[in-house]
Amino acid sequence: MARTSSLSWLTLQDEYKYAQGYDETSKYFRDNVKKGEWISSLNNLRRTLGDFKKRKERYIAYETKLSNSPEAEYIIIRYETLFKEKTIIETVVLMKENNNWKVSGYYLK
Repeated sequence: MARTSSLSWLTLQDEYKYAQGYDETSKYFRDNVKKGEWISSLNNLRRTLGDFKKRKERYIAYETKLSNSPEAEYIIIRYETLFKEKTIIETVVLMKENNNWKVSGYYLK
């Protein structure tokens, strides 16, 4: 379930649907990140990477405590992702919210 939620959300980012992706994040994420800032930062970042090519899961873990986050159920998934210009590591943090897995963090390295 968390994997499916993660990949569905990432597909929105791959299709440059940042506003829709933002709307589907957890309440915790939306309370801490402004929509306009999210869209702007992703536009700038993804522009340097080029179009999405493929993604492979490299790591998954379950946690109940993460630094600087409320106590909750979390799934952390790392992907090795190939874009046109570069291969990076994407980390998606999902938080259980109303029995659904919602993105509460997204990090690129």
